[in-house]
Amino acid sequence: MKRSMIGFAILAAISGYLYVTGLVQSISLGSLAAAPLAVAVLTLAAGYRFELPTAQNAENEPLDASDLKLFVSVIGGALASYWLNVTLGLGAVLGAGLVAVLAALILPGLSVPITCGSFCGMAST
Repeated sequence: MKRSMIGFAILAAISGYLYVTGLVQSISLGSLAAAPLAVAVLTLAAGYRFELPTAQNAENEPLDASDLKLFVSVIGGALASYWLNVTLGLGAVLGAGLVAVLAALILPGLSVPITCGSFCGMAST
């Protein structure tokens, strides 16, 4: 499967889930935000429809082992930063900074994806 289609499917699934869940919740609560969210969901669906041919026809290489290494690096950076933040109680900024510095020193070739993942790990409980 082409990486453009994988990325498109992941983006569509996550954003669609978030918007539709928000719409359902706002309708069930009787919120005034239901109308703008309904427009946003319809606009999002139209955007998916218009963008799908572009993702299908994109000329890109199939996934290989280096892509898996990048994916694992991002996930590893997020988990390490979260562990330092929540379990050890270092705080979000210190935990992410420590992960980024150690990644630059130990794995300089993967320091960028690890640092990006460390920002995701700044979330708290």
